[in-house]
Amino acid sequence: MIISLIIFGSIGWILVILFLFRLSGKKNEVNHYNIIHLSALLDGRVEKLFKYGLIDGIPVISEKDMNLILSRKDDEREFRVAGDALKIVEKLSVRIEEGDFVSICKKLNASAIIAGADKDELEMNGIRCFDVTTLDRIPRGRVYLGQKIKVKNIEYRYNNARGFMEDGTVVEVEGSLPSNKLLTLDCWVESIVEGFNFRKIWARWKNG
Repeated sequence: MIISLIIFGSIGWILVILFLFRLSGKKNEVNHYNIIHLSALLDGRVEKLFKYGLIDGIPVISEKDMNLILSRKDDEREFRVAGDALKIVEKLSVRIEEGDFVSICKKLNASAIIAGADKDELEMNGIRCFDVTTLDRIPRGRVYLGQKIKVKNIEYRYNNARGFMEDGTVVEVEGSLPSNKLLTLDCWVESIVEGFNFRKIWARWKNG
């Protein structure tokens, strides 16, 4: 756990741990499920929460949400975000379950992982929730196209890399990266997707 906190290097992840301990008393069960809402998949941070053990159990998504992600791939404006969501489904070996989100949570007696979506309604239905936008309570500075930003804790993937800004914002890094290890790099912002409870950045590292 301590190692995970160091890797993220952001006070925001401390907030995550405090809230996760309240999620459920079912962590010791063999079949403990967490149902990932579409909003959390599009947010992207849920991958790291599972990867570093800040959320445990078996990740599940509804078939309806999976179909929505696939349909968004045909929308040029949302192609990149939908593609990232599909990568998360693959990396986490997410189980796809028939039915709507609420019914699946009830059937599996599972916690809901959301990103600012319908928390009050879910809790009224007796469903435990963790909202990843808790991370957004940390003040975020303005980011603009062409801006030079510092990206930390970079991890390499198939054809690009992913890191984080100080405030926890996910940054997809492209370019001919220097080495296959954790890095901190100065990058230039090329694209931004941002909403009230969500921000994701695509940036490029330029050698020299």
